[in-house]
Amino acid sequence: MSPETNPLAEFRRLINRRARQFPTLWEASKQLIEKSAFPSTVARLLRRSQEKDLPATIKESLRTVFGQKQAQRVQDLDGKSLKALTGFLPAKALRALCVFFELIARPGSQWPCILSRCSFTICLQATQT
Repeated sequence: MSPETNPLAEFRRLINRRARQFPTLWEASKQLIEKSAFPSTVARLLRRSQEKDLPATIKESLRTVFGQKQAQRVQDLDGKSLKALTGFLPAKALRALCVFFELIARPGSQWPCILSRCSFTICLQATQT
């Protein structure tokens, strides 16, 4: 992000572009905000947001949204802050952040994969020929 731009506006633009750029990941992100996955998703978003190279103001805002309490559902988070950060309403904001921070594995990139002994043997033989 260039220093001449507004960091928040640039972050919102990147979030929006990434969400539109990967429609398959966008659809898959629905699973990450379901009740059973939600607490883990929030924890992963917090961790990834702090690891990524972002302006300090964006990191602090994300830390505030995701680090205050143990959220169990979208409604437990600060919706106004999520909208300000992403331009999306809370549920879509979370989905967009899941795509942006790559919480969803892209098809074909699921390594390491679990192979049965038979599958492993076949793969090993194929690489040795």
